[in-house]
Amino acid sequence: MSVKIKNAETEKDFDFFGIALSSEDLIILEVECRVSPRKSFEKWREVVESTSYPWLSKELNILPELKSIVRSQTENQLRQMEVEAIQNTRILRENEHRYLQLMELSPVGFFTVIHGRIIYCNSEAAQQLS
Repeated sequence: MSVKIKNAETEKDFDFFGIALSSEDLIILEVECRVSPRKSFEKWREVVESTSYPWLSKELNILPELKSIVRSQTENQLRQMEVEAIQNTRILRENEHRYLQLMELSPVGFFTVIHGRIIYCNSEAAQQLS
C-alpha cells in the first residue's frame, strides 16, 4: 500500500506491505509525525475515534426492537439446533441397531476385545469359541 506523506518541507511515497497501488489509490495525509506500518493502525484509530458521530435518539429508540429481533432469531436457531440434535441422536441409535443386527446375523464370527477381555461377540463367534 503506498501512502504519500506531505509536510511543509518534503513530499515522499512509502510502500507498505509491498503492495503497489496506482496514483489514484494514494492516500494523502498531512502529518507531523513519522508514519510506519506499526504506527499506522494507531493513527487510523485516532482518526476514527475523533470523527465518530454520537447516536441519534431515533437510533437509540430502535435498539430495544433490534434486541428483541436478534433474541427471537437466536432462540429460533437454538430450537432448530435442538431438533436437529434429537434427530441426529435418533439416526445414530438406528444406525447402531442396524450395525449390531448385521453383526449378529453375519455368518462370520465377530468379537470385541478391550484390555484382554471379550466384551462382545456375535452368535457365530460364540459357537466358534465354545
